[in-house]
Amino acid sequence: MLSGCAGMQAGNDLPLPPEPAAADSGIVEKACRSGRPFALVDFFAQRDPYLGHRSPATNGHSIDGDDISDVLHGDLLAKLIELSGKTVLAYGIDDPEDKHNAIPIPKILDALSHMIELIRAGAMPQPAAVVIAVEERKSLADLNAVFFEGRPEATTDTIAGKKGEIASKFKDVYHERPDYHDLYRLIRELKDMGIPLITAAGNDHSRTVNLLGIIGGTTIGALTPDGRIAPYSNRSSLTTIYRMGEITLRTEKEGVDINDDGEADFPWSMTSGGKGANNGARRNGTSFATGNVCAP
Repeated sequence: MLSGCAGMQAGNDLPLPPEPAAADSGIVEKACRSGRPFALVDFFAQRDPYLGHRSPATNGHSIDGDDISDVLHGDLLAKLIELSGKTVLAYGIDDPEDKHNAIPIPKILDALSHMIELIRAGAMPQPAAVVIAVEERKSLADLNAVFFEGRPEATTDTIAGKKGEIASKFKDVYHERPDYHDLYRLIRELKDMGIPLITAAGNDHSRTVNLLGIIGGTTIGALTPDGRIAPYSNRSSLTTIYRMGEITLRTEKEGVDINDDGEADFPWSMTSGGKGANNGARRNGTSFATGNVCAP
């Protein structure tokens, strides 16, 4: 599932984010300091992808208030990444059914395989990171059942420390899921090439964890505007990097602003003509936190 939008509630009783783990902060800081672009695998309607396909803007987000879809998930994430000063290499995923609500694992495998091949051949710039703000949900109960014979060894506090053990058993446990084996292999190949995978923690209120984080990705959780962990954001030892998970749509003369700087980020030509009816509307989710990974 794509990781935005989520339900939202606020309160001063929400927890503050933990101190980032050294390994996680090192990965993120290195990628954000790099002058290399970020590769983003997602659905795009309002930009021509560097690789892959452009999609019609169906079942996406209305940003002008008329309830007609204007942009897709990747359009918003790409703009957030660009607003933090990074260049985006968009890899557009096609959805034959135009649902645009989840990226199937086979599509992710195709994209990662294609990019790795091109990078190794010198036909694509090596990105600072690959971003896929998608979650492959696994409950802790399921992980304990298949990896630890039902013992409650994987908890929200211990899951990060169990990644090595899970990795060692991964192929045997998921012997009927060759797509999982390929996903694990490709994430490891990227890592060996010095390219981290950055992904969303997920919006399940800490009921699940993202399998991509267990097998090598760096997961990003979401903060509320007052700097607390958003109630929808998955929270566990697997996630120690948190970023703002909310965007507010503002009407400007030339279009829609999504980062409160008074400048139009999406011109009216990219919308269906609602012009202002959505002023002040909010969108939130760990996807948007992932797009903000390099935001100051």
